[in-house]
Amino acid sequence: MHNTIYFTVSGIGFGHVGRSLRIAESFAEKGFKIVFSTYGEAVHYASANFPCFPLPEIKLGWKSKGGLSLRSTSKLLIKSALPTFVKQVIMEMLIIEKMKPSLIISDSRGSSILAAKIKSKPVLTIANQLAVFLPSQKTGKFFIKLANFLSPVLFPKIWNLSDIIALIDLPPPYTISKRNINARVNPKKIIFVGLIGKEANLSDEFLKSMESLFKDPRKPTIYVSATGPSKERRIFVQKMRNIALRLKRYFNFIFTLGEIKTKPCLVKTSEGIIEYSWFPEREKLIKFAKIVISRAGRATIDQCILNHRPILVIPSSRQTEQEENARRINELGLGKAIFENELNPERIKKALYAIDENYSLHLRKLSLLSNLSRRLGGVNKVTELALRIMK
Repeated sequence: MHNTIYFTVSGIGFGHVGRSLRIAESFAEKGFKIVFSTYGEAVHYASANFPCFPLPEIKLGWKSKGGLSLRSTSKLLIKSALPTFVKQVIMEMLIIEKMKPSLIISDSRGSSILAAKIKSKPVLTIANQLAVFLPSQKTGKFFIKLANFLSPVLFPKIWNLSDIIALIDLPPPYTISKRNINARVNPKKIIFVGLIGKEANLSDEFLKSMESLFKDPRKPTIYVSATGPSKERRIFVQKMRNIALRLKRYFNFIFTLGEIKTKPCLVKTSEGIIEYSWFPEREKLIKFAKIVISRAGRATIDQCILNHRPILVIPSSRQTEQEENARRINELGLGKAIFENELNPERIKKALYAIDENYSLHLRKLSLLSNLSRRLGGVNKVTELALRIMK
């Protein structure tokens, strides 16, 4: 009987589960049995590929107009975070007992690291942030200051239980999630493995089929990728639709709505704007487009780097990780960042033209980081580290 590997994955958005699935596929090709656990919408994504156990969800609060609500999130975490975490640990221990995996791979999941150690199982943690920071605001300053002081101290208590911590990032000075890896984690356990994603190869047939969707295929194509929790995605899409309608005489737009529970299909088309409910090989759209517009999540940023496409990021309001990623996009020369309060047609058009004017420079920067990631190994490096601690 082949060894079993148990992937335990954060269910916030699709970035964690997407990259874990890529790693899982490499193990499945080697004959390993794969099992997942996650929560939220990620359950549907994972279970379409491998057996998946649904777990209780630690929820965050969101504002009606988009962005993280610190007040709602604090209430939810105070009320349910600890009980939910304990339930996750217990359920994961039961899954480990049932499936008897040779290895647990945790993608940013503290509960599974703890469960693995209780059951004396080796654990490889993959992550792109080792500390979480709250955004500043006028109220609750003491609580925020205390939380931001404790986060880089307390989170590592769990991360350090891992046998190895594979950072899905690039080493300094090219680190993307620069602030969020600054935590008191044992440096001997940390290994930078590069970016997780897929480089697309576009066939002539694919190029012709995409170009045929537009009346004027000579206009630059902008790919708008909606990511994150469902409420956030829908708010982002509505804002970007309104902007695309004003700018479609200058650009062609392709939207993906991130509606994973629907069949991948073309759901809407008009002159200069097409929309897909879900596109399973998103890297092809990234490669086809001239510029990508997205929230500042790491999965999309990493895919843009690997496919050499500049990105215009619009971080979700009050998500400090995304705001930090957006600043790094500017600093590393990978594209441009616009913040939520600047989101309007004229600002988007100006940013897109600015990227286009410096396109060759952006391509050189993207190529540099992509080549560095390739040398670090990505999926192959994670696989190598996992096999090392299974012995």
